Amino acid sequence: SEAELTALRDTLLGAGIRLIPVVVPRGLPGEAELHATAARLCGAIVVDMESDSSGDYWPWDRAGLVRVYARALREACGPEVVIGWQPDGRLADPGRAAEWDQLVAPVVQYVDAFLPQLYAGWAAYGRGGEAVRADSTRFARFAALRPTYPTLCTGESLMEPLALWAAVQDQARGFCAFRFGLMD
Repeated sequence: SEAELTALRDTLLGAGIRLIPVVVPRGLPGEAELHATAARLCGAIVVDMESDSSGDYWPWDRAGLVRVYARALREACGPEVVIGWQPDGRLADPGRAAEWDQLVAPVVQYVDAFLPQLYAGWAAYGRGGEAVRADSTRFARFAALRPTYPTLCTGESLMEPLALWAAVQDQARGFCAFRFGLMD
């Protein structure tokens, strides 16, 4: 509820922490307006935009409506709210042009920043220098469009995320980090 989100925001602010909600849109009616409510309360929002057929993310068969969602979110948020768009960074790869054209290109005018999820260091997606170079190239494609904050995977190895940060920090505005599983 708005009251619960406001209470959480205020509690965190009291501890010197700014709350920025992360949402995962699924292409449902009214979703942009609901997300905008949270964004206005906090002054910013991160949209984790991914598409697949599982039902957990935006359905690929409605990918053409991503622009509609982004425009509705921007209109409902107004210009003062910061909207960060957090797609899978691999969408920047040449072989994924159709996904880029559906999930990234149509939203550039509605978002303030990109936070591409870059997976160097996660064994399922790549370890070592080659993974860092690939993610650096992906980062550059996003950074050419909007201010960019890489989202770094820190779950298995810190070597690659730290090397990636070293490679892009001069062009980045900051970074996000995520980790799946339990924290030690």
